[in-house]
Amino acid sequence: MVTIDFDFENVGGLHECYAIPAAAFKGTRVNLINNTHQLKTMLSNTEIIAIPMYADDTFSFTEEDEEEDGNKFWNPVIEGIIPKFGLNNDTIEKLARGEWIVLHEDNNGVVRLSGTEEIPLRCTTSPATGRAFADRSETVFRFTASEQQPSVIMESLDLDYYQN
Repeated sequence: MVTIDFDFENVGGLHECYAIPAAAFKGTRVNLINNTHQLKTMLSNTEIIAIPMYADDTFSFTEEDEEEDGNKFWNPVIEGIIPKFGLNNDTIEKLARGEWIVLHEDNNGVVRLSGTEEIPLRCTTSPATGRAFADRSETVFRFTASEQQPSVIMESLDLDYYQN
């Protein structure tokens, strides 16, 4: 019999997030020892966009699976906010116009890679100032796609780990 392990020190939310341009992505290789993936060596990380995460409930990862016409699909969604609308307009526009592979770590230390070379994630953005003085001025972002495989568990979030 297989029993599911249950960890009572389980917390939600994301801890770190990096958007890697799909054109610069070189794929992954599997580490069979611990059943994790590694990014293939990257020559440069100058086009990668680091998205700071805050310790609150504004950043999340979900991945629903569905079956359609006998085919299985996974729908990863990485979403959060970029505070103070207008501060990062050039970077936000770059996110909205690009195709991305997203490397992210949740608050439990699980590192995932969402998106593939064949089907990269697209980013939608929604700027808002809020209605009341106490509301945040922010841009909500969402990375989404319909993938043929679920997000993979990665060995490390450290991008220097994958450099030559």
